[in-house]
Amino acid sequence: MSSCRRLQPVEQLVTFWTFSFLLDRLLAMLSNPKDSVPKILEFSMYAIPMVGVNICGFNDDTTMELCTRQQALGAFYAFSRNHNDINMVDQGPAAMGGKEPGLATIDFVVSLYVLLSDKNKSSGEVFIEDRESIDSIENGRYYLARVNAINNRLALGSVNSTKIREII
Repeated sequence: MSSCRRLQPVEQLVTFWTFSFLLDRLLAMLSNPKDSVPKILEFSMYAIPMVGVNICGFNDDTTMELCTRQQALGAFYAFSRNHNDINMVDQGPAAMGGKEPGLATIDFVVSLYVLLSDKNKSSGEVFIEDRESIDSIENGRYYLARVNAINNRLALGSVNSTKIREII
């Protein structure tokens, strides 16, 4: 971890409203993007609940497989961003040929934004389906989450996420 800190230090002033992006070079070095999930939990332990990931933005050309996996995983974080480095191949979702994870991100984040617009107390459900079939619920091809926000603290509980990988 000390070698990662030398690459891009995270200096965070912890305030009431704070957020952070995980190290993009750290994600690039990980053999499997799912390893970013424990990193997000570590930030939550230190009172930085809004943590996101940098997707496909590192000092080397990426592969389509790695970018697609990071896009699919990043769709369910509070924040994710895709950026390119100078003199590298285009690494955005449009350049890599996929758009489904981005569409899932838009649905999820917009729903949470509307839900959390009340500052003191808000709750509801976020529902995402596959957009292609009319029997999404019967086939279990949907994602349903219950969200509660009380005194600016967010609690998110997954109701059905068994087949979410097939949706995106």
